[in-house]
Amino acid sequence: MTSMNVKKPKVAFDEVEILEFNYILGDNPGVSSGAPIALGDELKSSVTLEVDYYEVARGKRRSRKKLSIPVHERAQILLNEGYSLETIAAATMEADNISRERIQSANMQSWDKVNEVSERFSKLFTKALRSKRAEPKKSTLAAHSA
Repeated sequence: MTSMNVKKPKVAFDEVEILEFNYILGDNPGVSSGAPIALGDELKSSVTLEVDYYEVARGKRRSRKKLSIPVHERAQILLNEGYSLETIAAATMEADNISRERIQSANMQSWDKVNEVSERFSKLFTKALRSKRAEPKKSTLAAHSA
């Protein structure tokens, strides 16, 4: 059987189902600022569309920057979901603290190799000094043996 006769499997879709879930206060501190949000498990709405209609209606692909939700919009979403300002502020502070700790940790990792080399050098240097002190002086040995 030649490769020209091999049929590749195809997958086709007639419809696409779009599910909309509620938002909840998230736990990912990777946001640039503000409180993180996440999708909850409560289904708010469901729409089924023909694939051809969906492809026309969905619009152009968005850039990475346009995919992120600005901090004030995230806060408003959380307020609309019933979260208090105090809860949102606490989540913001926690995310900021974790982000700051991650930056500090990353900065320290760059010094880890330097510190490791420095420690090895110190140990070798100390060991060399100790062995130098432990060696008896040759002139002293010669004087005692004579």
